[in-house]
Amino acid sequence: SERPLVAFSIDGAKPRSAQIVIENIEWSRIKPDKIPFPIAWKEERLNFTEKDAQHEPAFKVGEKSFGRTTFTFKNNSGYGYRDIDLFIVLKRGGAVVGVNRVTVTDIEPLEEKFVQVDWFSDTPSATAVEVYPLVDIFDPDSYLKSSVESPKDRRDLLVR
Repeated sequence: SERPLVAFSIDGAKPRSAQIVIENIEWSRIKPDKIPFPIAWKEERLNFTEKDAQHEPAFKVGEKSFGRTTFTFKNNSGYGYRDIDLFIVLKRGGAVVGVNRVTVTDIEPLEEKFVQVDWFSDTPSATAVEVYPLVDIFDPDSYLKSSVESPKDRRDLLVR
């Protein structure tokens, strides 16, 4: 999978050449008796799309001006999620010009949600908007609890 590596709220000058240092790795093995087909299992759960992504670099409200990105996010999977972090990456000519994050909460299976991200300052114009969803599919707390009980039909409650 591919996703941006992001660190927000860093004090000081912007770094010109960042380095990634991995100091410790912990591996966990997927148990074949619990998840016999891990790639299909992952694809079933990470089935998201976004459409109609637009970025307006200088959206105006009265005297104030700020950047605004909008899109529709859809959970195409059969699983509901408590929180999904969405990293929004603005690009111009292939170069990253802005990164932001928003959390979509309580999204049901097959549900679509309109997402609006305000940047709180003018942003550079962008030729592409990329959205990277991030959710821990191995954490049971990431999922919405679903009821296995189907709703009762009134006709089933009548005594004959």
